[in-house]
Amino acid sequence: MAQSQLSQRSNRTPINDKSKSLLHLNLNFFPIGSEKKEEEKEEKRKTEKTLPVVHIESEDEYHKFLEEDNRLCVIKFYASWCKSCQKFGVKFRHLATQEGDVFNSDNQLVQSGRVRFAEIEFGANTKLCRSLKIKRLPSVHIHKGSVGQLAAFPCGPSKFPILESKLDSFLGMTDEELKLEIQNKEFSDITDEIGSELRKENKKLNNPAIESSTGANFTSNR
Repeated sequence: MAQSQLSQRSNRTPINDKSKSLLHLNLNFFPIGSEKKEEEKEEKRKTEKTLPVVHIESEDEYHKFLEEDNRLCVIKFYASWCKSCQKFGVKFRHLATQEGDVFNSDNQLVQSGRVRFAEIEFGANTKLCRSLKIKRLPSVHIHKGSVGQLAAFPCGPSKFPILESKLDSFLGMTDEELKLEIQNKEFSDITDEIGSELRKENKKLNNPAIESSTGANFTSNR
């Protein structure tokens, strides 16, 4: 048996320096598994989605975002320290992945959504937020390029369905219908303001100030 093993070893072709060189050349010439994996990884990276929410950091970026195209735009106003904003943000990002643009990891547009989404951090853009009359956080503004601002309202996590409902409603309207909606809202706001002023006047009439003997005015309690 030992003699047979010796015979098998002697029949093997010895690997000289030239053979080693050819073997090394062949290994470098043909792609190996690791290179293929790198190619697959790169292809996967290109198809991965990035979040379709634009982070606005200046007034110029704000106006540029609104004027970019004629689709509905939703802008979230938030503060990094606000817990309600964080909870709202989770729902907002989920809505953006459903209705917004689809980008790959190279930030290239893969598919256009029905709605465009953006966010503005209050602390980093205080002047802009105040000019837009943002008083409560989180808040939401809805715009459409050719029509203008459609809605602006505070929207906590529990009121998120209101945002979804408004978007569904606006998406089903033409530009003319949206303009009529704005006019109706403006008329409603005016009548509400007039009604509020009338209620204040009636309250004054029903609760007249009573002058005391010292000359000071008091409101009667009824």
